[in-house]
Amino acid sequence: MNNYSILHLIAGLLFAADIVFLILLFSSKNLKRRENSVYLNNKKLIIDTIADSGNTPDFSDLKMSPDVIFRIYKDIAVSIFFSEEVSQSFIDYFMAAGIVEKYCISAKSRNRYKRSEAILNLAFLPCDKSRRTLEAALVDEKYYFIKVYIVNSLIETEDYLSIPYILQTLIGSPRWYNEKIYSVMGQFGEKLHDFLINLTAIDSKELKMVIISFAGYYFSPDIKSLLIGFMNSDDPEIANAASEPCKKFYPEILRSETFIKSPLLKIRKNAVEATASLISRESLNILIDAMRDNYLYEDCISAIFRMIAANADLFQETISRFMAETDPLLKNGLAEVLSKRIEYLFTRLRFDNSDSLKKLIKDIITSGTLRNTIAFLNENSDEKLEDKICSMIKDILISRNDINSELRLYLNERILSKLNLSRLEPQRGEPRQEVVRIGLLRIFLGMAILFFPSVYFIDYYGTFTLAGISGSIKNFFYLFNYFFAYYGISLNTVYLLLLLFSFIGSRRQLKCWEMKDYRFLFKKGILPSISIIAPAYGEEATIIQSVNSLLNLNYPDYEVIAVNDGSTDKTLQTLIEYFNLERTDIHVTEKLKTNTIRGLYRNQYLPNLLVVDKVNGGKADSLNAGINMSNKDYFCGIDADSLLERDSLLKMTAPFLDTDTEIIATGGNIVPVNGCSVDKGYLTKIRIPEKFLPGMQTMEYIRSFISGRVGWATIRCLLIISGAFGLFRKSSVIASGGYLTGKEKYRKDTVGEDMELVVRLIRHTKDKGRKGIVNYIFNANCWTEVPEDFSILRKQRDRWQRGLLDIMTFHIRMLFNPKYGEVGLIAFPYFIVFEVIGPWIEAQGLLMFLIALAMGLLNTHIILLLFIGTIFMGLSVSIISFYIMERGNEYFSNRDVAVLILYAFCENFGIRQFFSILRLGGYINALRNKQGWGKMVRKGFQSKPETA
Repeated sequence: MNNYSILHLIAGLLFAADIVFLILLFSSKNLKRRENSVYLNNKKLIIDTIADSGNTPDFSDLKMSPDVIFRIYKDIAVSIFFSEEVSQSFIDYFMAAGIVEKYCISAKSRNRYKRSEAILNLAFLPCDKSRRTLEAALVDEKYYFIKVYIVNSLIETEDYLSIPYILQTLIGSPRWYNEKIYSVMGQFGEKLHDFLINLTAIDSKELKMVIISFAGYYFSPDIKSLLIGFMNSDDPEIANAASEPCKKFYPEILRSETFIKSPLLKIRKNAVEATASLISRESLNILIDAMRDNYLYEDCISAIFRMIAANADLFQETISRFMAETDPLLKNGLAEVLSKRIEYLFTRLRFDNSDSLKKLIKDIITSGTLRNTIAFLNENSDEKLEDKICSMIKDILISRNDINSELRLYLNERILSKLNLSRLEPQRGEPRQEVVRIGLLRIFLGMAILFFPSVYFIDYYGTFTLAGISGSIKNFFYLFNYFFAYYGISLNTVYLLLLLFSFIGSRRQLKCWEMKDYRFLFKKGILPSISIIAPAYGEEATIIQSVNSLLNLNYPDYEVIAVNDGSTDKTLQTLIEYFNLERTDIHVTEKLKTNTIRGLYRNQYLPNLLVVDKVNGGKADSLNAGINMSNKDYFCGIDADSLLERDSLLKMTAPFLDTDTEIIATGGNIVPVNGCSVDKGYLTKIRIPEKFLPGMQTMEYIRSFISGRVGWATIRCLLIISGAFGLFRKSSVIASGGYLTGKEKYRKDTVGEDMELVVRLIRHTKDKGRKGIVNYIFNANCWTEVPEDFSILRKQRDRWQRGLLDIMTFHIRMLFNPKYGEVGLIAFPYFIVFEVIGPWIEAQGLLMFLIALAMGLLNTHIILLLFIGTIFMGLSVSIISFYIMERGNEYFSNRDVAVLILYAFCENFGIRQFFSILRLGGYINALRNKQGWGKMVRKGFQSKPETA
C-alpha cells in the first residue's frame, strides 16, 4: 500500500469517525431527553400520591426498579418534608428490596468513588445496619474527604451512639478536616451538648475545639465557664478559638483589661469587637484608649465608627474627646473616625457659622483622610455651602500644602478651579522586566521564522547547485506545506489527547456532582464562604442583569461586591437607582494597594451586596480593591457583563470535597450569552447567536474550554482560569501579592491578570513545597457577552495575546523546570510552541500555501494531509467537545448543534486563519510595548418574550 492509499484510508477513517461522533452526539441527546421525561413523570407520580393521600404509594404498583425509586426519594427528600410514617415506609421498602444491603456492601468497595457514593446514599437510609456500617467505615477509611462523607451520613442517622466514633477521628487529623467536623457536628444539637458537658475529663486539644466550635452556634450557660478557662489556656490556638464564641454570646467577658491587653493578638482583636457590640460611653472610652496598641489601631477605628453610627449621642462624645485629646496618635485616629461622618458636619454649616464648628472641620480635614471630603464636594449641588468649604480648604492649604496632591488628583474641575489648583494626572509605577520580556519575544520570533529555513538549508544544501535558485525556492515552498500539514496534525493530536483526558475528568466530575445532595452541601462549614467580585467599567447596559443574577445564586454563604472602576458612563448611577443604595462608610484595612476608593454604597435590605466606587485603575486593581473589601474565605472574580447559572458556585466548590489535596484555584466554563434571552438575571431561553461572528465564537469557546482546559486540569497542567469566572483562596492570593498591578510589590501591570495570577499561585505553592491543584469544572457555567463586530474582536484577541506573552516571559524560569512538575515540563513547553510561536507558523503556513497554490506546487498528497490535519481532526475535536458539554445538561437544541457543527467546518476556510492573524497583531503590539485593554462596547442582554 503506497503513501497515497494510506492517506486516503486515514482520511476516510477520520471522516467516518466524524460521522459516528455526530450520530452518537444526536442520539445521546435524544436518549437523555427521553430518559429525563420518563424520570420526571415517575417523580411526579410519587409526589402526587404522597400529596393526595399523605401515605407512600403502593410500591408493587410502580413500574420502576427499586434503584429508580430510591433516586426519586433522594431527590424529593431534600426539598419536601416527610412525616415519620412516610419516611419509615420508604426505608422499610428499601430494606426489603435490598437497597440498604447493596449500599452497605458498596461502602466497603476498594473504588473510592463507588465507596463515596454508597456512603452518601446511606445518609438517606437511617437504620441500625447503616449506622454500624458507617461506624466501621469511619475507623477503616484512609481518605479524609471520605471521612467527611461518613460523618455527614452518621449525623443524618441522628444516633447519639455515633458521637464517640466521630470524636475519635479528630485526633491527629488535618486541620481542614477537623474544622469541617466541628461545624457539622452541631447538627447533633442537644445530644452533643449533653455529651460534652457530662465528660469527666477534657484533656485533648481536638475535644476542646469541638466544645468551642459548638459554643459558637449553640447558646448554653453550661459551656460559658469552660470557654473562660479555655481563653486562659497555655495553647494559643485554644485560647484564640475560645474568644470567638465569647465575642458572640458573652461580650461582657471580653470587655475587660485582661483581654483588651491579652498577649494574644487574636484575643485583643476579638475583645475590641466585643466591646463595640456593648454600645456605651464606657465602651467608647475603652476603645479610644486601646488605639495606643498599634496592632489594634485600625480595628478600634472601625469599631468606634460602628458605635457612633448606631448611637448619635456617642458621636458628640467622640467630638468632645477629639477636641480635648493631646495624644497625636489618638487624635489622628479619632479624626479618621469623624472624617467618615464629615458630610453631617458640612450640612450643619448651612445654618451654623460658628468658629467652633469651622475649627472642628478644619482639624478633621487636617488630621484625617480626605476621601469623604472629596466625595462630598464632587457630588454637592449647594454652591453657597461649596464656597464655605472651599474657603476653609484654602486656609488649610496655607499650612498643609502636602495634601494638595490628593485634592488635585480626585476633585472635579469645578472645585479645583475654586481652589486655584490644577489637575494632577496619576502616575503609574515603572514596570520591571520589560527589556527582558521584549528580548525573549524577539528570540521566539526568530525561532518561529528561522526554524524551517534553517532545517531546509542544512538538509538540502547539497542540492542547491543542481536545482538552481528557482528550483530551490519552489522546493522550499513545496516542503513548507508538508511541514505545515504535520504541524496541524501535531496540534490536533494534542487536542484529541486532551479530549481523552477531558472525557475522563468530566465523567469523574459529573459522577461526583450527582452523588451529592443539597442537604449535604448546605450544611454549615461544608463549603467555603465566597465573595463574588465583579469589576465594572462602562457596563451600564449589562450591570443590572448581571448583579441580579449574582444576588440570586443557590449557595449557602456568599456576598457580592460590584466594583465600579471609574466608569465614564452611568454604571454607578444605574446601580444606585435600581438597588436603592445609600452611601456608607466601612473602615477597611488595605491588604493590597489599590487606587483610591471614592465611595461605598449599600442597601440595608440587601446585606450581601456592596458597591464600591473607585478611581480607574484597571481590572486587576479593581479585583484587588474587592479583595480588600471582602469578608469571606474565598473570592470569585467575574466579569460584570456575565451571568452565572444558579448552581454554578455549588458546582465550582463541590469538588473541594473530593480530594485531600488543597485546591488553590478553580475555573468555570465560559459560554457566549449572545442570542439568549435574559430576564432579571436569569437565562429564560438558550439560543445560539443569530449573527455569524458571535456564532463562530460560540463554537470556538465550546471547543477551547471543554477540550483544552478540562483536559489540562485533569493532568494537573492547567495554567489559565478565565477572568470571567474564577475562584481563589483569598489568603493565598494576598500572600502571593494579589493581582499583578503597578501598585503592588512587583510594580508591574498586565492585561492577562487572570492567567498571571494562576501561574503565580502555582509557582508560589511549589516554591513553598506544598501540594496544590488548579481545577476546572466543565458544567459550572458562566454566560458572557462576546464581540459582535470585528473591531472589538480584534482588540479582545490583541489583549489576550499580549497577556499570554507577558505572562509566559515573566515566568519563563518555570519552563522545563522540574521543580514545577507537570506545569514546568508539559504545560509551559506546549504554550511556548503552540501559543507563543504557533501563530507565526500558522501565518507562514497560510502564506506558503497560497504561494504554492498559485505556482501549482500542491499535489493530492499535501491536500490530503492538510485536510486530515485541519478539517477532519478539527471536526472530531469540535463534535466530541459538544458531546462532553451536553453530558451535564442539555443546553442547545439539535438545530443549534447542527448549525454550530457547520460553523466548525466553515471556520477552517479563512476564519481560523483570521484569528491567527489577530494573534500576530497582539504579538507585534507586545514588541512595541503597547499597554492598555482597549474598550469593548456592550450591547446588553436580550430580553425576549417567550412564544408558545
